[in-house]
Amino acid sequence: MKFRAQTLLRVTAMVLSTVSLATVVACNTVKGAGEDIQETSDNTKKALSGSK
Repeated sequence: MKFRAQTLLRVTAMVLSTVSLATVVACNTVKGAGEDIQETSDNTKKALSGSK
């Protein structure tokens, strides 16, 4: 029974680590995409207004 509890604890820890890592990576990707869209918007506004 002790072996089973240790195995369950290890599997749970691995799953939580994987989910946490995936969450962090997804947040950074979305944040980066948002920044790219914002920069594109700013550049478009500058180009249409004729300023540099």
